Amino acid sequence: MILLCAIEDCYPGSRYELFTSTRSTENIRLYQKLGYKIFDERPVDDELVFVYLEKV
Repeated sequence: MILLCAIEDCYPGSRYELFTSTRSTENIRLYQKLGYKIFDERPVDDELVFVYLEKV
């Protein structure tokens, strides 16, 4: 979380985008608490789905 906040501090007013797996529910919750919103989900294979989040 500290690294993510540091990046946002270095580039204020930017759009930020990241991705993680649907398996990483704790990470998704953390990103959402920090203001990120899910904007896309893409299956990689039958067992893996990437979730894309953005903060504007």
